[in-house]
Amino acid sequence: MPLADLQANQIATINMNCQMDLQQLVAAYPMLEISTWPQQYREAQALQLSTTAATPMLDSIAAASGTTAVALAAAVSNNAAAYQSASGALIGKRQALTAKIEAITDPNPANPSAATIAAITAIVW
Repeated sequence: MPLADLQANQIATINMNCQMDLQQLVAAYPMLEISTWPQQYREAQALQLSTTAATPMLDSIAAASGTTAVALAAAVSNNAAAYQSASGALIGKRQALTAKIEAITDPNPANPSAATIAAITAIVW
């Protein structure tokens, strides 16, 4: 198998594993709730800057869940920071592994050596 194909296959496997790990970060939440996260975050940031900021999404969630918009904004900000840290680490790992695979060369890219194949397949998630 040509070098480019070996690299593409290994990168695809790494991407799949990264995707699965990223999905685990949000697995406990319904997709439609996840789609509100950017708005929740914007409102949380606005509320932290001004106690008079309009926060219709946070107000609705807080009222239905028996908390305050201020408490919810703090939780949203903390959750966002945790998600950004965890997802950033996974994305960075994926990028580093991809770069390692792409950096591997072989004098005969049409028919790479066993050592080159082993080097590529050794780079795993």
